[in-house]
Amino acid sequence: MHLFPGVEITVNAGIHLLALFGKDTTTSDIDTLLGKVDYGGTKGDSDNATRKSPIEVIKAVIGAGGIPIPAHAEGPKGLLRVAESDGVQPVLDAHTLQQVLLCRDILAIEVGDPSRPKPALYENAEVSWTEVLGSDCHNFRTANKPGARFTWVKMATPSLEGLRLALLDGEGFSIRRSDDPQPFDPFALPEHFIEAVESPMHATWGEANCDGDMSWTSWTSIAKRVRPSSASTGYPRAGTMREGSRTRRR
Repeated sequence: MHLFPGVEITVNAGIHLLALFGKDTTTSDIDTLLGKVDYGGTKGDSDNATRKSPIEVIKAVIGAGGIPIPAHAEGPKGLLRVAESDGVQPVLDAHTLQQVLLCRDILAIEVGDPSRPKPALYENAEVSWTEVLGSDCHNFRTANKPGARFTWVKMATPSLEGLRLALLDGEGFSIRRSDDPQPFDPFALPEHFIEAVESPMHATWGEANCDGDMSWTSWTSIAKRVRPSSASTGYPRAGTMREGSRTRRR
């Protein structure tokens, strides 16, 4: 199991924001972040909010090397919660929401129920935020226990950078939600996949001669092995690609 250090912050305006960090992040680093955003509440509790605005907190998380993810965005204390009166106006101040929507460094939001309406301001902004799913477990007294809801993330090795790249890829590629209506087995082999690329002697790959082969795993699509030879320049000229159980020349 890989755990990303992080914190869920109650931000000025009442919304919740997840901040995820790399494995080397310490409790002291998290405390430093909370100090920068002027959180005056009890550590580990949500009895207060930051004095900094949502966009200021988001930028502070990014500046600390983290990934900011608005939590349960469509629900209570969520960035995209809409007014019950019309179902299109945001509960959050429109100007504050607009500032967040213009932030290009946000890659994802946590959405518990994709069918719930989102503000017209969000829909019109046409942002490409990946919608992830989590259990939102704050205690063990509800059904939202760890693992009750989750997101599959495609990574060769669990890391913050791998997570960042997966979120950029988005849903259907490197991200799959546990409530996805389409059947999904992350350990099943796809119908077509590249198993290996073999190169004859003296063929060039990018900027190196490569007398050998490269192989991939079917899920991660990350090269596992490469045997290069002396440096050169040019592009692939010849080789063999094994696609699943079939082999073809290229």
